Amino acid sequence: MKNILLPTDFSENSLNSIRYALKFYEGETCEFFLLHIIVLKNGMSNLSAAELSAHQEKVLAKLEQLRQTLEQELPQGHHFTLHILTDYNFFVESIRNQVKTQKIDVIVIGTKGANEFKNAGIGTHTHEIITKVKCNALVVPEHAKFKDCKEIVFPTDFSMIYNDDTLKSIGAILKRFDTNFRVLHVCKKDSELFPDQVKNKTYLEAFLKYFHHSFNFFNDKKLEAAIQSFVEDQGVDLIALVAKNLNYMQRLLFQPSVKKLTYLTNIPFLVFHEHRPTK
Repeated sequence: MKNILLPTDFSENSLNSIRYALKFYEGETCEFFLLHIIVLKNGMSNLSAAELSAHQEKVLAKLEQLRQTLEQELPQGHHFTLHILTDYNFFVESIRNQVKTQKIDVIVIGTKGANEFKNAGIGTHTHEIITKVKCNALVVPEHAKFKDCKEIVFPTDFSMIYNDDTLKSIGAILKRFDTNFRVLHVCKKDSELFPDQVKNKTYLEAFLKYFHHSFNFFNDKKLEAAIQSFVEDQGVDLIALVAKNLNYMQRLLFQPSVKKLTYLTNIPFLVFHEHRPTK
């Protein structure tokens, strides 16, 4: 059974990510936790106890309405349970608490929330979840619609060896969708891998030998452009990343230039963390 956290601000992007999650995990036994955070700002409460109680009641009513709507959309014979939660806290602290308390396996969140600019790439709260919360995260862009994950691209520079927890998470996705796992390395023309990179590549090859996979090398292209080209050529359904590889994370998700690339608006990202919270 999986425990999935679904933070929501009730925006269209948020609702799209929730519906994507319900499709992504269809057929599995899952506990979903719909969470709305009343964000505490500047270290001080700006609501009285009475105001907070009234606001929480309104939020819980909206969450309950959302739960009922989603339950009506679920297919017969599903194995899902939907819970509703509200919290009044700092955003990251609230997410961390829920991950620990509910033993969350994956956080599913949209790329940006209701108050983000439309032309923004990754919103502030999504950025914080990816970089500050040690839990796997499925990041769903505003225009992403679920389809079977037949093609997954895994950008890597082979600079690290992936631990068992990360490989186990990758293996679970590959088994579930019977997907083609495309390892992508972008490098300068005529450059060769260093000995440590060769070692890490060999380790990854050994793990992938029982799965459909390929190793792909792009020369003379910027990483972001290479991803865009590969997504278009291969019909990629999902981009997988390891959070520990900060260089790739920054270049693919957080640089201003990526806002112009369509992969950030229609292709979900699955971000793996190497160190999970103690359960």
